[in-house]
Amino acid sequence: QLEEEEVDYQLLDELAADLFRRADRNNDGSLSHTEMKKLLKQHGVREKMNIASEADRKLPWQQFWKELDLDGDGDITLPEFQAFLRKHVGIARIMLPDLA
Repeated sequence: QLEEEEVDYQLLDELAADLFRRADRNNDGSLSHTEMKKLLKQHGVREKMNIASEADRKLPWQQFWKELDLDGDGDITLPEFQAFLRKHVGIARIMLPDLA
């Protein structure tokens, strides 16, 4: 595992909130499976994590979703999104390029 770097979690939360609002196409305050997949694809998260095969792609999506959807209701709320990015700083750095 990579060395733990200093992370400005307040900045992470602010950038994540901005990204979340832009990804929430129907403005219902949560991200659906479709909205979240589009967001990951837009930022090339899978490619940058070097996930190659179709089988590999399915497994990480299920893992992503399970970790994202903390309450299991089928949608991602802003606090769930922020908690996920705080836990997975590497993914946060891919999705939030302004996170220095």
